[in-house]
Amino acid sequence: MRKGIRLIASVLTGAIFMLNLGIVSYAAESVTYLSEEEIQKQKEDGTEKTAEEIKEELLAKARALPVETNELKNWPKGPEICGESGIVMDMDNGAILYGKSIDKKYYPASITKIMTALVALENSEMTDLVTFSENSIQCQRSGYAHIAMKSGEQITMRDALHAMMLASANEVAYAIGETVGGTHENFVKMMNDCARKLGCENTNFVNTNGIFDENHYVSARDMALIAKAAFSKSELLDIMQTSEYTIPATNLEDEARTFQQKHKMMVQGKYYDQCCIGGKTGYTDLSYNTLVTALEENGRRIVVVILGSRDETYENTKAMADYAFQNFEQISIAENADVKELTGIPENASVTVPKGVTFQELDCEEDESEEITYSYQKNPVGTMTAKLTKEQKIELLQIQKDDVQPDEEEKEIWLTTEHIIMLVIVGILILILLIVILVVKVRKRRARIKRRREMRRRRQQEMRRRNQRREF
Repeated sequence: MRKGIRLIASVLTGAIFMLNLGIVSYAAESVTYLSEEEIQKQKEDGTEKTAEEIKEELLAKARALPVETNELKNWPKGPEICGESGIVMDMDNGAILYGKSIDKKYYPASITKIMTALVALENSEMTDLVTFSENSIQCQRSGYAHIAMKSGEQITMRDALHAMMLASANEVAYAIGETVGGTHENFVKMMNDCARKLGCENTNFVNTNGIFDENHYVSARDMALIAKAAFSKSELLDIMQTSEYTIPATNLEDEARTFQQKHKMMVQGKYYDQCCIGGKTGYTDLSYNTLVTALEENGRRIVVVILGSRDETYENTKAMADYAFQNFEQISIAENADVKELTGIPENASVTVPKGVTFQELDCEEDESEEITYSYQKNPVGTMTAKLTKEQKIELLQIQKDDVQPDEEEKEIWLTTEHIIMLVIVGILILILLIVILVVKVRKRRARIKRRREMRRRRQQEMRRRNQRREF
């Protein structure tokens, strides 16, 4: 019996382990790079791959990740990209036109500086002096972008923002944070507070420049929200549209510093695009390429974000932008909404939907701040600030009440495939274990009965022998 129980227990433990292993592997499909353990294992077993082989393998994995918006009914199919994550967001209304892993966390690298610029613009003047501390100079790492500033040197905020956004100077981003926030740490807190106000849910900053840190991350959706807010600042757009900028001599440097725009869609060449109105590049060995790009065509403005990209980042950005401009159109809310449902509709409020989708096919929802969000199959296509009428609020409350049970059921859908299989196998194994225990008990009972019968038989034989002796 003990052997049988041990056998079943071993099988049960092994099954649970393997299933857990499978689930972990499934959850880790979005890992951006090979771990040190994997690299070391390849070296030990002789299967170490070349840099080119690793790149091709990672590229294949990135391309294979699903584009979630492609799963929407009657939604145009978006392009395949080499980045693990990407989004196209309408800058006018926040509509998501393309989405691939948009809520997963990735390392942003230097596109962090878009948030640094946004917070700086909201809390300083262009004429403010930015002073470089020893800490700002020491934040640099070998091979990272800088403009060779010196401890104690001073430049204007205008000069600093140009150096940060065009030359991607890391020491400048650090100094901007110290100047505006009092300390670098306080400015980072301001960045995170701003992110939360913008609705970012998968973002955490620990520095102003994007130098790698495991706790420094964003999602594509959050980065698009940050860029949408930042690019609404005309001062920042003016800076990003500058092809070359010169910082004059300073209090510690007699020579002027000149640097150029790094975003290749902004300068003449292979990747130039006349629709591009701004953007920021980023790269580290662990984040790979990150790119944020704002584009405008026929009065429509979009922001394209790509994270964890290993190749063709500019080509993919162009493909995503063309997809958005060619397959979607803006619809005026004021001209289509029922006045019985909404009051105080902004005149320029709009939704952006695939061509052929009507306004009547959309759902709307209001939050506590009176922000109305329109969605198509739960994908947001436009947000505005307005008020639902009393009648519409009652109707929506009733709809939400009716939808509670289906929503709860949908939330349980995450207990899919792996978990269900695990539960079924565990249930079967437990049943087998119970059957084994039952069989063992039955056999024991039969053995006891057999022993009792044998004992009775022996006693009877002994009694007969004794009787026979007495007769003689």
